[in-house]
Amino acid sequence: MTIFQNNSEERIANVIIDLIENLGYELVRVKIISAGKHNILQIMFDKVNGAAVSIEDCKKVHYTISPLLDIEDIIKDKYTLEVSSPGVNRPLTRNKDFVNYIGYSIKLTTKILIGNRRKFSGVLKEFLDNELSIELKDNNEIIKINKNNIMEANLLFAVQKIKKLSRRHYGNSRFWWN
Repeated sequence: MTIFQNNSEERIANVIIDLIENLGYELVRVKIISAGKHNILQIMFDKVNGAAVSIEDCKKVHYTISPLLDIEDIIKDKYTLEVSSPGVNRPLTRNKDFVNYIGYSIKLTTKILIGNRRKFSGVLKEFLDNELSIELKDNNEIIKINKNNIMEANLLFAVQKIKKLSRRHYGNSRFWWN
């Protein structure tokens, strides 16, 4: 699992990452979502200092990257640019995400079957050498999954974690533009 999953998303990430970092943010994910005749290009970012992302931050990122995306013309079809914070059910895409959320509930989908299944949820116990350990919610078994086998991973918002989350200042700010 990385901040992108295909060549187009990788090209977009490479085009915008320096701009986003120069504004004082970190790129969390680039995702192209097919929606019939129309696509959504979703850019998720966070503040480097862990503070809450505001609508003004989203506008700043949007207006900075949009002209460059138009010039590069990576997505040939019509699309809507969605710029947002990761929110409380944030995607886990970077190594530091897995390290920062040890002890939290997560859900993930793997690329290949592990024990006749691809979907898992439980508590993230450890992340070491590109491998995470999860204590499964359904049977308390601890399994290890290589990060490269993860298709998608997200933090699960849990009531018991509200105090920890509020200390990290996570909201969900979005800014859409056609």
